[in-house]
Amino acid sequence: MKRKAVAAILSVSFCLLGVSMPGVNFKTKPLPLIPRPVSLERKAGAFALQNGTALVVPEKKEWKNTALVFAEKMNKRHGIDLEIVHPSASAGHRCAADEVPISGGCLSCGGAIVTGPYCPSTETFDVDFPVHEGYEISAGPQTIKLKAMTAPGMHNGLMTLLQLVRHKNGQTEVPALRVLDHPRFQWRGMLIDSARSFIPPDVIKKYIDILSEFKLNVLHWHLVDDQGWRIEVKSLPRLHEVGGKLGNLSDKKKRALEEHGWGTDNRGYYTREELKEIVEYAKGRQVMIVPEIDVPGHTSAMLAAYPELSCSGKDVPLRKGPGIYPTAVCPGKEKVYEFLDTLFKELATVFPAPYVHIGSDEVVAADWMEYPPNREILDKTGYEGKDGLQRYFVERVNEILAKHGKTMIAWDEVTHYIPEGAVVQAWRNHKFARIAAQKGHYSIVSPTSHCYIDYPQLTFTLKNLYHFGPVPEGLDSELHHYILGGEVNLWGERVTVNNIDRKAFPRVIGHSEVMWTPPKDRDWQHFQYRLRVIKKDMEKRGVEFGTTWRDIFGLL
Repeated sequence: MKRKAVAAILSVSFCLLGVSMPGVNFKTKPLPLIPRPVSLERKAGAFALQNGTALVVPEKKEWKNTALVFAEKMNKRHGIDLEIVHPSASAGHRCAADEVPISGGCLSCGGAIVTGPYCPSTETFDVDFPVHEGYEISAGPQTIKLKAMTAPGMHNGLMTLLQLVRHKNGQTEVPALRVLDHPRFQWRGMLIDSARSFIPPDVIKKYIDILSEFKLNVLHWHLVDDQGWRIEVKSLPRLHEVGGKLGNLSDKKKRALEEHGWGTDNRGYYTREELKEIVEYAKGRQVMIVPEIDVPGHTSAMLAAYPELSCSGKDVPLRKGPGIYPTAVCPGKEKVYEFLDTLFKELATVFPAPYVHIGSDEVVAADWMEYPPNREILDKTGYEGKDGLQRYFVERVNEILAKHGKTMIAWDEVTHYIPEGAVVQAWRNHKFARIAAQKGHYSIVSPTSHCYIDYPQLTFTLKNLYHFGPVPEGLDSELHHYILGGEVNLWGERVTVNNIDRKAFPRVIGHSEVMWTPPKDRDWQHFQYRLRVIKKDMEKRGVEFGTTWRDIFGLL
């Protein structure tokens, strides 16, 4: 899925608290927070962090894991060792209102970071935040209170605290403030294409980490295409044995992998153990991994391993380089659906997300219409031509996925015949999200006009992305809930391990604010300031940024 140029319009905004930028005077220096919270109020003073500061977290596995990730980041970045403490409901003793009951005694709220229903707070908000991912922070000189109803909400609050940590007068601290925050959209994602350019596991983890810090919660992982099959499938081993090689990559991509320390054995696929480790890693950071298994087109790697799945049954080469190839699996062969049932059954044990993306874009099937069983399908269903065959195929695959507890996502080519319960991803034009909503279907938006971040930064600009409106124009307000959110897409044709950062950043960061912050609260000038601060911090940690017009004019 790819093939058009688009300007990624990423939006980022935050409470504007002052800065010095050319032509802009802020009353208060902005805090370096991206995405911008829904509500933020500054207070006097700051909370001092030091080794042994208690982080009070409910004793639930998901909450504990989220706290451990935050504590690890605090240690690596700021040298602060937090002590994770779990309240004890059956401690056998009474504690004062400003104390937390723990095993063996009571913990004073003073000097602690407290999550959950502990420690009174005089700071309250009149508006209830959405339960699932919302959070409230009340930070003062004595205590930081973080209120959240779920682990994702706590994670989002902790990532805000992570961005707020500063070093001032020899002290590590968080400024006193009140924050009430929740996302605008539930689906806030990024697509990474490992099929056309294999991305080693450690780099995938790096991106999961960064996505989570900017409150992006979906990694759409494009794992198979004409140029490669990147996942081990034990029940169908020829898929990775034939399609999971690095030999068909360009010399530039292979050199980059070798410099990274990968590729000496020519392995270009993820083992099941690596996949499960990555999925678990993402889970601890509140990122859902949605795999994309492209069918019926973009299947040269699949057909190179199992040519009998095409209508002609002829041998198909593993492709090298970009292009749309005239090969597709055959809608009229029952063995295709048996094969896909086996495949998706195994993948369901690896990827627990409730979604599977099946691609279904750019299907060029040179042999479909000459195959008699395909014509019989058209006669039986009343569908017409290649689109009719693709419709039949998508309906059959939707049934298979539903059998394995998965919801199907497909690119917008299927908008006019998307099966009930399936989700459309609009890439060619924003209008397909509107059409889907009007038909009662949910959609994800990532149009080439704004969200394709493998294209050059100087042409497909950060500013264009920042001003992107995910909700299509002309969509009635009562249908807005059908827009789940959006993604930025990093397709692999021009990506190597060496340049991936420069293509992704800063546009991924802008996208995070577009997906999180209401349009009325987004401000391009303030975003630039906040981004400048965050960019310096990320570059110190080894993350490279691509050149934008802001860099040329000295604004970032």
